[in-house]
Amino acid sequence: NPLTTDYHSNTIELLNCALAGHSPEGYGERELHTVELLGVPSPLTSQAVKAFEGPFDTLFLFEISNPSRKSASLSPNTLKREGDLWVFLSKTTLIPGEKIHCLIATKKEF
Repeated sequence: NPLTTDYHSNTIELLNCALAGHSPEGYGERELHTVELLGVPSPLTSQAVKAFEGPFDTLFLFEISNPSRKSASLSPNTLKREGDLWVFLSKTTLIPGEKIHCLIATKKEF
């Protein structure tokens, strides 16, 4: 019965897998071209880590760092670009020296 399917566990599995740097089921790791994460407020910095290509979307894994001596906040909405389906942040406030992962799903170009 499709109505009893638990979609949340599939979503959590996809997030956990991609955030750990592994290809989620149905996705393949692809070459990471220069991808910049726009909207990262100073003093935070970002770096693209991996890209996973699925049948309908591409997932980009970024590492966001706080090199400053103060806590800094960011919002998924400020990171979302045109064509992005969704943005996931493991947390929204980084303490000094902290690094977190960010996952962005982008519509696949056909």
